[in-house]
Amino acid sequence: MRQVKLGGMAKGWRSVPYENTEQYVTDLLTLELQERETNRINRMVKTTGFRVMKTLDDFVWNSAIELPGGLPQEYMTDLQFLAPKENLIFMGSVGTGKNHLATALGPRSSIHGRLRILRTELPRPCFRGNP
Repeated sequence: MRQVKLGGMAKGWRSVPYENTEQYVTDLLTLELQERETNRINRMVKTTGFRVMKTLDDFVWNSAIELPGGLPQEYMTDLQFLAPKENLIFMGSVGTGKNHLATALGPRSSIHGRLRILRTELPRPCFRGNP
């Protein structure tokens, strides 16, 4: 099965019970589609360049975190900014959770095929002459 690039089937065909031919083939193809989707998500997350994976489950929202214009937290956590193609810029003092938020939202948005890179710092200014 690997020669015809059906790795999902090759991994899980033993776990599929046989009731009839149609059911068996459908279940095998479902296994293959699930494996391909998992691989796609893993590739997208890998290409975004996250060194550490974080989630919103362990993020602590505190009073130092302010969202502009009265936007609710759900606007960010539910990825509502993706539909209107808006960017998120996290600014604040050290230890407020900017990198944690970015590395938690990044993989979620890459699953939707929206995020390609992550910048965790501003580019260094260029000086002409003596710095």
